[in-house]
Amino acid sequence: MRRNIIVFLIAIFLPAIFFAQVEIHITPDGIAVMSDGDAGAQNNPYSLDYILSNASVFFGIATNSSTTTVTSLILHHGANGENFETNKAIFLQNRYNLIVRSADPNNPVKIKAEQNLIQALDGSSTDLLFTIRDSNNIVVKDIIFEGIDITDTNITGYSLVNFGYNDDILIENLTIQNNWGAGGRGLWLFGWGNNTVIRNCLLDNMGWTSQNGDINPFYDTGIDDVDGNPIMSCYGYAGALIQGNENEDSYEDITVENCNFMNLTTGCNEVLTFTGNVKKFQALDNIFQTNTNIGIAIAGHYPTNRDPDTNTPINANLNQARYGIVRGNEVYNSNFARGLYPAGGIYCDGCKDVVIEGNLTQGNDVGISVGCENAGGLSASNVTVINNTIIENPKGGIYIGSFLNDDNVGGTPSTVQNCIIRNNTLYKNGMIAQPNGEVFVNRSENNEFYNNILHMRNNAFGVIAFCDQPFSNFNMDYNLFYRDDEIQNSRINDACIEPNSNLSGNQNSLFGAPTFVDVNSNNFDIQQASAAINTGDPNTQILTTNFLNGFYHSDDITDNELDYGGNIRIFNSVRIDIGAYESIFEPLSVGAFDNSNSNITIYPNSFQTDINIKMVSSYSGTVSIRLYNLQGKLLENITFEKIQESQTEKINFGYISNGLYFIDIKMGNSVEKIKILKQ
Repeated sequence: MRRNIIVFLIAIFLPAIFFAQVEIHITPDGIAVMSDGDAGAQNNPYSLDYILSNASVFFGIATNSSTTTVTSLILHHGANGENFETNKAIFLQNRYNLIVRSADPNNPVKIKAEQNLIQALDGSSTDLLFTIRDSNNIVVKDIIFEGIDITDTNITGYSLVNFGYNDDILIENLTIQNNWGAGGRGLWLFGWGNNTVIRNCLLDNMGWTSQNGDINPFYDTGIDDVDGNPIMSCYGYAGALIQGNENEDSYEDITVENCNFMNLTTGCNEVLTFTGNVKKFQALDNIFQTNTNIGIAIAGHYPTNRDPDTNTPINANLNQARYGIVRGNEVYNSNFARGLYPAGGIYCDGCKDVVIEGNLTQGNDVGISVGCENAGGLSASNVTVINNTIIENPKGGIYIGSFLNDDNVGGTPSTVQNCIIRNNTLYKNGMIAQPNGEVFVNRSENNEFYNNILHMRNNAFGVIAFCDQPFSNFNMDYNLFYRDDEIQNSRINDACIEPNSNLSGNQNSLFGAPTFVDVNSNNFDIQQASAAINTGDPNTQILTTNFLNGFYHSDDITDNELDYGGNIRIFNSVRIDIGAYESIFEPLSVGAFDNSNSNITIYPNSFQTDINIKMVSSYSGTVSIRLYNLQGKLLENITFEKIQESQTEKINFGYISNGLYFIDIKMGNSVEKIKILKQ
């Protein structure tokens, strides 16, 4: 059971309490000073880990409980700019309302591990540099954490920053860097917890080896299997690992945003991983550059996620990262050492109920992959891949399905099912894969693929199905295919499709030029001549805040799904475009804009000052007119009464800037969404 439930329940019914603020200032030479009192004898040396571990002395309280003093431990450079170097693991437990930070966020203090860390005062592990557990309302920010260079792979690397069994944690503006050694980690969240935010952090220059990042991480264990074949293992290093490894409770409400992950040699681990009993997580607007394996991994079914109380794997129904949003990230050059395996920029490996939306993946082995590596009749399911820009990934743009077969997993193969892949833009991927292609389909069932642009290389296929990976119901339609030097719609699907009967669909797909704005500057918005405009599936369902049991949300100012450029998608009165962008060049006549599926006419469109809205229907009552800009921000809300069957209202929008806007016209339970152009 979680601790401190009673304290929390009592506290929420108490009137507001303004706790005292205690600041403890410390320098690398161990001089500690308190802002409201004496930190012991001020001229006596105190190490950083000693101060942190002795709340009763330095915090002025015995328990530092959730209803007492908020304490800030403020780190200063030494007189000559010295940083903290420690040979002791720093461990905090049962702390509340604590802030640990540098005095100057623009000149952060470094906490650096010396070689051969010894145990913290509580006897905690010697490979964890800085750990906080069983605590509430903790802030750690504006600090540099640094490890050491360990080139001997027989030595376990340090795990620099670690949090477990905590609630209400803010990790902000940290630099975690220069840490080498097999099995190490930059940042580790373990156990369970609630409400953790990791923001504006840099993870740089770390890995299982500080030598050439192209070194093969696989090694022979010296043990043979029953057939006499050597059993191989693999070195690894986790950049940031969010691991729910408790059956008792989950790690949930986690946000990783605006962080930069670069130059990480992760071997067989990943750069940012959500795995195990983890739910309601977000990876937002992060940048990944030049790492040696998967950029973002959302994983499930791994037996390494073990409950420490019983040393048994997490229950199967809990051992999947789920209810997650991966949005707005940029992932570049995630490439596995020596090209041994295809590293995905973003990879769902056995996850479920996840939205991968509005990301840019470029130069990775594979742009985005949805698979399930673990055998046993398991699955990745209900993954939605939408509005992504996927360009020049050498082994393919999108992989969907499991590579597993009966003869290579020693058990029942797993699958990928009930996923939607739509409104993505794929550009010249698969330049070194054989055969070359944009999309690869493996063992899977009941998946949808529509409204996607596939701008293929001249010698490449659009969609390739692996011959030895049976799949069913991979439904394709309303896609746009194109290649620069071939106008015919040949080589759309790979001819090698057995034992699959066909790649079904594409009856309404097109072959034509998407007409991007500027591919050289990665601007894959579409121009007015694009064949993608108004040619998507007219029955496309947008994502709303109700998706993922209410966890999905696109933006604070709208509940509409946004395209890659941050503009809202239009589905009711105008047909959706194909690809990641919704064009602003919707064909508009100078006269009436008449939606054939409604009894509403707007004229003139385009306009300079006034528009006329003509409504012909039996409805009588209040009509609401709501004006939005392209980002979905509500600009105006106008209401009036409709009392006649045919009624025209003139509305003055002369005050708005020139450009394209959207209006919602609501009559009773009916809503029409229409574009208008101010010139």
